[in-house]
Amino acid sequence: TRAEFTIFEDETTQAFIAFENDELDYAAPEGPDLDRILEDPSIAGNLIQFPMSNCYFLPCDTTNPATDSVEFRQALWKSFNRDELANTVLRGQYIPAYTIVSPDIPGSIDGEMVLTESQEEAVALLEQAGIDPASVELEITYQNAPARNKTVAEYLQATWQDVLGITVTLNPIEDTSYIDWRASRETQ
Repeated sequence: TRAEFTIFEDETTQAFIAFENDELDYAAPEGPDLDRILEDPSIAGNLIQFPMSNCYFLPCDTTNPATDSVEFRQALWKSFNRDELANTVLRGQYIPAYTIVSPDIPGSIDGEMVLTESQEEAVALLEQAGIDPASVELEITYQNAPARNKTVAEYLQATWQDVLGITVTLNPIEDTSYIDWRASRETQ
């Protein structure tokens, strides 16, 4: 007849501690907390995993070089391994997303990818567009919480620097500032 919700600054790093202290009946652990749960049979029995219909993506500011180039954006898309990101970096908590609409949502085009992952093709796209990777500086701005945002940003930074040879800087923004930052870029 009643539900109480506790809102944390970063639920992925704070909620499981409250769950262990018997302050919550439910928590959605990630990262090291999930690893610890999976390794401990006494608490692993409490774990319930289920798919959610959502997709995380990075929009690009297409008003500036090099992100104004379709080939550059395609090179970014092609250059990283979604399976590695979902199953290794994010510890199997997500399924790789090859389209914006999840496979369990009507209208999904799952299995009909327009682009395919290929680091070689990504490099070739930059050459085709006449983009010198050494001259490209890209910034990934992301909301500081939840903690997985930083993990994904660091993975993309390393991949894009290693595979494409572009310079990538990370710009984490606190929750309260992030909303204003996003709103200020509505035309970009």
